[in-house]
Amino acid sequence: MKPGAAFGWIRHRWRTRRLATRIGLAILLALAAMQLLAGLVFILTPPPRFVLLSARWVASSVQEAYRVAAAGGTAEDLRRLPSASHLDFSIAPSLPPAPPGNPPGDGFWPQQRLGPIVSQALGGAIPVRMLGAGPMPGGGPSHVATVPPDAGASLPRGPLREDEPDLFTPEGFTLAVQLPDGRALVVDSRPNGGPRPRQGIPLYLTLAGAAMLIALMAILTARSLLAPLGKLAALADRLGRERNPVQMDDLAIPEFRSIATAFSTMHARLTRFVDERTQMLAAISHDLRTPLTRLTLAAEYVTDPRQRQELQASLNDMKVMLEETLAFASQDAKREEHRLVDLAALLASLCDEAEDNGTPFTYEGPLHAIISARPVALRRAFSNLVRNAALYAGGGRITLVVEGADAIVTIADDGPGIPEEDLERVFQPFTRGETSRNRDTGGTGLGLTISRDLILGHGGTIDLERGGEGRLGKGLVVRVRLPDEPLDP
Repeated sequence: MKPGAAFGWIRHRWRTRRLATRIGLAILLALAAMQLLAGLVFILTPPPRFVLLSARWVASSVQEAYRVAAAGGTAEDLRRLPSASHLDFSIAPSLPPAPPGNPPGDGFWPQQRLGPIVSQALGGAIPVRMLGAGPMPGGGPSHVATVPPDAGASLPRGPLREDEPDLFTPEGFTLAVQLPDGRALVVDSRPNGGPRPRQGIPLYLTLAGAAMLIALMAILTARSLLAPLGKLAALADRLGRERNPVQMDDLAIPEFRSIATAFSTMHARLTRFVDERTQMLAAISHDLRTPLTRLTLAAEYVTDPRQRQELQASLNDMKVMLEETLAFASQDAKREEHRLVDLAALLASLCDEAEDNGTPFTYEGPLHAIISARPVALRRAFSNLVRNAALYAGGGRITLVVEGADAIVTIADDGPGIPEEDLERVFQPFTRGETSRNRDTGGTGLGLTISRDLILGHGGTIDLERGGEGRLGKGLVVRVRLPDEPLDP
């Protein structure tokens, strides 16, 4: 199998796994990465080692260094000695003075025996001075602890006897030997076998690389789990906007695919319910139009002019109410396809129509603003809003502002407005801000309801505000926000 095909197969198998499997694999991969990190840290950071130096070896090494220094050898000659791997030799101008207080090494067994042992190896007549005895590696004491504390008095002291086994002393001491020319040979042990290579930079690089690897794995796993949620959110958002059933077949995760199928099924059921309601209302409308026509003809034969006028007006109100109710329920305009619409030209034409009918209406905004919308539905939504302003306020102003991908339309008037507590209630069907329902204002209370339904169907929002000083209008302010994004696939 080619590498590309193998990678594609692995990717397909991964994409079709269930959520529990994905989460479990992500946890296992993270644990494997942590184990790899721990192994690298262990390799790059070897454990500290504890070195014991033979007292006889130290004595012989100092004896050899003494011969080289006494013969006029330099510090460079001393560094070439084999023992220089664990002992640091240097030459001082004179024998350093002993530290104040007790002699160095006194009470620190076995370092306290090291000076006499070295002096014995040099013949016993050459001065040997212990300059310091430091702690053992790791910070512990550099002497053998005894219990009880005074038991150390019974431990052997002085140089090694011939029949006594070798003595091993921890690293961490400094001593000086008097040279014949007045100088001094200084011997210092190197803790842990001398300087060791620094492991800090490789260790930090390893830690940073492992952290980046784990972070990358976490990001990729999170993206693979969350990416389908965005598609599901888009699918849910389209349910209330599009009439045709929406399908989403590219969801590989079984759980998300089941949710998408449930959304599609719910959309089909809702569409079928709306269609049945529309058919029922259409049948009722058809059956009611016939008696309304007969009553209209019969009203012509009423001899009293006043009664005939009132009867004809009532019949006309019933006809308007029936048509608007049917239009609100059916929303035939929702069957439109999205097209590019010049919103600025549409609003300007509505203002011109109002002017032609004797109602002052002005438009402010750009000459052109192209958005994706359903033309008939959008025109009907704004036509209802303009007609309300014309009926209840005698005119108004339309302002269009484009903010990013959104178009904001404001319709303001100087009419009586709507009380604050009724700003939301007037969106309900058959609810009017003006409650007289006389023939001068007319209407059935469905204008704002239809407008909001159509605007929400475009993915927009509509809000009502009370006007006042410093605002666009003193009466009612209607603010509509429309997104410029096509909804159909």
